[in-house]
Amino acid sequence: MYFPLPPGVGGTLTRLRSERKQEHVRERTGLTGRELEILEAISRGLSNRAAGKELFLSDQTVKFHLHNIYGKLGVANRTEATAAAHRLGLVAGAV
Repeated sequence: MYFPLPPGVGGTLTRLRSERKQEHVRERTGLTGRELEILEAISRGLSNRAAGKELFLSDQTVKFHLHNIYGKLGVANRTEATAAAHRLGLVAGAV
């Protein structure tokens, strides 16, 4: 028997599945919440300075976090980090 879902429930379930997948990937990669914020910012094309300004961090702090992100994702630069973030579903617009 089929019972239609109330409006909005389908979207909520989809969002919860996506959040659960992101949490699993975060645990597997070891990325912190701040590292994810920086990864999301650079995946939008922001420079270190712009990402820092948006997140109220210095350029050096952004560089420090990027160094850690590269190590955790096993990549060498921001382009590879952005590609990995999309591939793993860590940032908006990921396939």
